[in-house]
Amino acid sequence: DVGLLDQASLVDPATILFCDEVIDHVKHFMRGIHLSPETFAMDVIDSVGAGGNYLTSRHTLAHFRNFWQPTYFTRPAMGNKEGQDLMGALNRKVLEIEQTHEVPPLEPEKVAALMDLEKKWLKG
Repeated sequence: DVGLLDQASLVDPATILFCDEVIDHVKHFMRGIHLSPETFAMDVIDSVGAGGNYLTSRHTLAHFRNFWQPTYFTRPAMGNKEGQDLMGALNRKVLEIEQTHEVPPLEPEKVAALMDLEKKWLKG
């Protein structure tokens, strides 16, 4: 019932996007943190040492993208206020989807099955 409001008499596309983001975050959180020798990287920590630079490590290059990043919730850093308008971001995405989404055509066999159903309904 994601995006349904007022006892399902209304659908809010922005709420659908919002809930999708929350659901995705919860799924990521529920997977937990996988700790293995590869992900914990004690060998890298030992080799770089305290105060060292991990940015040049092959391990960092291989793993630096392994985190959940929100699409609509912002994480402003260093005073950057850009993108803090959640409803604005959601509404812009809804408009983008409405303007660009194309519904793929049904396969001919599915169209034929629907036409057969329609004929049966009209007879009854």
